[in-house]
Amino acid sequence: MGRVERRNNHRPTPLHHSIIPSSHAFTLIELLVVIAIISILASLLLPALKNARGSAKSAACMNDLRQIGFAYRMYADDNNDYFPACDYWYNSLTNYVATNVFFCPAGPPTQQWSLNRLSYSYNYASTAYFGIKPLSNIAQPAETVVCLDSDGDGSADYVCFGNGPLPSQEPGRRHHGGSNVLWVDLHVSWHSYDLIQGHNPAWFDNQ
Repeated sequence: MGRVERRNNHRPTPLHHSIIPSSHAFTLIELLVVIAIISILASLLLPALKNARGSAKSAACMNDLRQIGFAYRMYADDNNDYFPACDYWYNSLTNYVATNVFFCPAGPPTQQWSLNRLSYSYNYASTAYFGIKPLSNIAQPAETVVCLDSDGDGSADYVCFGNGPLPSQEPGRRHHGGSNVLWVDLHVSWHSYDLIQGHNPAWFDNQ
């Protein structure tokens, strides 16, 4: 008796009948929600990034002032313990430090190598008079200003205020509303504009 061959008539399910669901596309509302969240995060992060950038520039400025302070000290060592005279004081230091340190990283775009647009102001009322008094005779070197951030208004920025014969020049406010200050003992510190103003002439005439 011949063997009867059995056939399997079952056919595989076509792919287009797969039970796997299709991918879900973003709706317009969902997309708008994502954009709104990104905008909120950006508004929170941008001020923090701006402050961090400002702090970095202030730190670089303080480093520049330290180098200027060392240049002052070396100049004094070569000149019988006297700092340079006021006029063109920055030219007197070029043998001791690179000229780029005289430009504050946060200074105005108008800053340049000139009396009226210098980034840092020399203490005319006190320090400029060191030409008639040696540094060793300064009574309070840690509380006497050598130079600080200029106000950057383009008017005799090379000197700062005090009781000298020139018109008063205000300190800068470009570092978080204040100025970095180099002192006679060569330390550098930040102080608010109001605090510096409140200590004039004390910090400028400590001789």
